[in-house]
Amino acid sequence: MNQADTGRAPNGATTRDALLDLMRPVDEAVRDWPRKTGRAARNRVLDAVRAHGRSYQSWDEATWAEVSRTAGAARLHIAALGHLLGGHHRLHHTAGINQLHRLADLIFGPGATEPALREVEQTLSSWQTSPHLLEWQVGNAVLDALLSAGSPRLEDLTDTLVRQLVADYDKADGLHSRRRGLIKLSRVLAGKGIIPAPLHSNEGKAGPRSDMLSTVPPEWADWALRWRKFSTHEPGRPSAQRSPSSSSPHAGPRKNTPLSSHRIS
Repeated sequence: MNQADTGRAPNGATTRDALLDLMRPVDEAVRDWPRKTGRAARNRVLDAVRAHGRSYQSWDEATWAEVSRTAGAARLHIAALGHLLGGHHRLHHTAGINQLHRLADLIFGPGATEPALREVEQTLSSWQTSPHLLEWQVGNAVLDALLSAGSPRLEDLTDTLVRQLVADYDKADGLHSRRRGLIKLSRVLAGKGIIPAPLHSNEGKAGPRSDMLSTVPPEWADWALRWRKFSTHEPGRPSAQRSPSSSSPHAGPRKNTPLSSHRIS
């Protein structure tokens, strides 16, 4: 059996060939990185293997995050190795990595995420989204989703993944901006047919859906659900020209009684 596959770190009796075999995947992963940082990341992994007494191939996400946080200048590179070699696609979140663009370049290759970022930016710009939000809120949300999916392509994002990320960030203090960026991303994905429908800012907060719909006239419920599926905007207040008490959303405007009729002479 190859000792690199046993989960045990090399010991004094381990041959040089076994050590080289253990580190070969790391060497291949860092081959295209700058030599200095690539070597630093490799050596940090090897030191951690010795310190933990087991192969990096058996590390869980928490172990990779710990090694990354203590790696100094090689922090991003360790996170990239955990993603590439350990399959921990949410490691950037666990390890507190904020430089998502640099991390994505290490994992997917320089510029690999640019087509996805550009496509989302152009679509949202056509919908009059603030340029400031595009640069920070939406850009980081797109990179977060792509890293979590393990792919630089928008087409590989799924409804389940986007919903899970939105739910996770709803519970995380200080990350509500990321949640809002993901919701904007969901509108682009829905518009392109990648996911079935966009998410909304009140996702998961409206109570049991069956109970909620049972209190709404059928025509209104059908109209609202169709609007929710295809709208690219936040849900808003009912139109002032429609009465929620009307039996149909297609009913004419409400007849308001002029204020002058209430005047007392």
